[in-house]
Amino acid sequence: MRSLAAALVFLSAGCATTVQRLPGEHPLPSGGAQNACESEHWLSLAPTRYELASETHTTRHDDGLGVYRVGEADPESLPALRDELGPSPLLDDHAQRVAPHDRDRIIAAGLGIGGLAALAVGTVLFAGSFETTTVTNANGAPEEDHSVNGSKLAAGSILIGVGFGLGIAGTIVAPDAKERAQADADRYVFRPPGDDPKAVDALVTKHDDAVRARCAK
Repeated sequence: MRSLAAALVFLSAGCATTVQRLPGEHPLPSGGAQNACESEHWLSLAPTRYELASETHTTRHDDGLGVYRVGEADPESLPALRDELGPSPLLDDHAQRVAPHDRDRIIAAGLGIGGLAALAVGTVLFAGSFETTTVTNANGAPEEDHSVNGSKLAAGSILIGVGFGLGIAGTIVAPDAKERAQADADRYVFRPPGDDPKAVDALVTKHDDAVRARCAK
C-alpha cells in the first residue's frame, strides 16, 4: 500500500519547477568533500530560490537554503532526508507541512486512475450492448438481427457516469498552483523565519562529520 501511495505521489508530482539552486555554496565548518569516498554521501547547503503564490500573484524569494548532493543541481527532499540525517524537529516540521498536500495529491491521482478505468470498462460495455446476430428469415435467407443488451447498456452507462464523476472529484481535490508552490517550498527549502540557520548548519555538519569519520577509517 505504501509503495502504491509513493508511486501515485511521484506520478502526479513531476519536477519542482518553482525551486531553483542559486550560484555558490553556503559555508559550513566541515567544508567540502575531500575525496571520492566522502563525495558519495556528502551533503552541502546552497542558496536556493523558491516561489510562493497568492490569489493574485507569485513572488520569488532568494533567502532559502537547499540540501544538495555533490555535483547535483536539484535539492534533496527534506522529509526524505530523515532516514539519513536522523531524528530532527526541523525535518519533522517540513514533513508535517507537506503531508496534507501529498495526501490530496494521492487522493486526486487515485480518483483520476479510477475514473479512467471506469470510463474504459463502461465504454466497452456500452459498445458491446449493441449486438448483431445472423438469423434465417422465413424465406431461408440469412439476415442480420440487431438487438440491445439492456444489462450491458445500463452497466456501461453507469460506469461512464461514475468515471466522469471520479474525474471531476479528482480535479476538485487536486492541489492548485498556489498549493503546489507552497508544498515545493516546504519540501525542498529551509527558509526564514521558521528555520533556525544555526540549527540547519548543525544538522548538515553533523552528517558530514560522520561521513568524514567513516571515510577516514
